[in-house]
Amino acid sequence: MTKRLRLPRTRRTVHHAVRIQPGEWRWSAGLRAALAIGLPLLVLTVWGRSEQGLVAALGGFTALYGTDRPLRQQLHLLPVVALGFIACASLGAAVAHDPWWTSVILIGVTAGAGTLAWGTRLGPPGTMLFVLVAAISAQVGQRMEPAVIPVLVTSGAVLSFVPILISAKLPGALAVGSAHPTTRSLAFQMDRSVRRNVGRVTAGVALACLASIHLDAFRLHWVVITAIAILQGAYDRSFTLVRVVQRVAGTLLGLLLFTGLAHLHPQGIVLVAMVMVLQFGIEVVIFRNYVLGLCFITPLALMLATFGQGLDPSATAQGRWYDTLLGAAVALVVLAGLEVKRRSANHPGPTV
Repeated sequence: MTKRLRLPRTRRTVHHAVRIQPGEWRWSAGLRAALAIGLPLLVLTVWGRSEQGLVAALGGFTALYGTDRPLRQQLHLLPVVALGFIACASLGAAVAHDPWWTSVILIGVTAGAGTLAWGTRLGPPGTMLFVLVAAISAQVGQRMEPAVIPVLVTSGAVLSFVPILISAKLPGALAVGSAHPTTRSLAFQMDRSVRRNVGRVTAGVALACLASIHLDAFRLHWVVITAIAILQGAYDRSFTLVRVVQRVAGTLLGLLLFTGLAHLHPQGIVLVAMVMVLQFGIEVVIFRNYVLGLCFITPLALMLATFGQGLDPSATAQGRWYDTLLGAAVALVVLAGLEVKRRSANHPGPTV
């Protein structure tokens, strides 16, 4: 008789979801990320071009990679990461007015970036930010000249090397990459685990795109990113369920924080400062506890979504909640499909 699928107990799942993982609080990585995201946003906000500043800030994501590597290896790796963001921005902007072509691009970016990220052992944040850059570029391209978008992303990526170099030169253990530096090779290796990871996440993105279009998602990329965030590290059933709990709970707490901040009606430099503080908080806590990280990620995403666009914060928050639940449901469907496939492989039917 085939054993029934035994899901993790609720108490154990909740314990793993809220547990503070051992490790260090990443203060210098937080400072580096805050400056990389905040500098282009600050410059263009002062110049009166806040929406362009948001697009340029996408290039600042470059600084979020390679924080566990020595500076020499970062200087080889990060220009390639920056070029990847520029390419993703170009692809997203090119299909800005067509949700179906946007979906095709997001699926392609997931497969391509995922193959390279896992194949070279790029490390966190992995595939997710490349997909996010393509998706936001497609969204912004509906109201901004598409050709301008990759130029802005390029400027943000170039500017990100200022905090990268500063963080690497901080004294002693404060320097990014100095505490436990890794020199793992970036040589590409396409093995079974890479194919499995890429296939799982790409399937999730494809399903998320379909669900977003047919179920009227508030923002297509919020559904897609939720699915990726859950599936990207979904190495087993238990971890996936923990990630779902963390994503939903962290988003709910983040929505409460956003509601409080929205009542302050921050604008201009004050809003830029809030964005930098939230980005700082993400990088400091995200590796210790994902729920804590989402407490900062959610209000940051909502502030960027409403920044200079006159959107109703309450409606945007409701949209974020709906998209998070939809993305989590997509991840669970993919998980169920993989579990059925695994059980079928372990217990093949009788042969004739």
